[in-house]
Amino acid sequence: MTIDDGVMGETWSSLIPPGRPIPDDSTAVHGITNEMAAQAPPAAASAAELRRRCADRTLVFHNATFDLPFIEIFLRDAAAPELWNPVVDTLGLARGLSGDGSRSLVALAVRFGLTPETSHRAPATRARPRACSSCSPRPGSGSETPGRSPSWRR
Repeated sequence: MTIDDGVMGETWSSLIPPGRPIPDDSTAVHGITNEMAAQAPPAAASAAELRRRCADRTLVFHNATFDLPFIEIFLRDAAAPELWNPVVDTLGLARGLSGDGSRSLVALAVRFGLTPETSHRAPATRARPRACSSCSPRPGSGSETPGRSPSWRR
């Protein structure tokens, strides 16, 4: 989802063919079935579209150090350009701002009075960006997360 000047805009998501059957216990977590994955576009097409949509935007993740290595491999395997975008990690923000307890997206949504989403599943509803925007730094405020997306490698 894009957010420009605090206004939520266009959304996009795509499944990626996993190249092997999806185990039933995985489907129980994220709800993605083998039939759904079979309808997904080729991974290279999704990688190119993801890279195009990211452009030079600031990227927001919840646990960026987990997600970014997968995205890097995904883009590299599709011969798409690397991401060198600024990154905000909402897990780090939650650790500093939300007090004790779980910092999962579901737990944070409940804590902030938002409707929880299905775990590990895109597309995001508009609850996640609202939660992120309520505690994310404003550009120029001096509290942005330093570095670029491959910072997990440092």
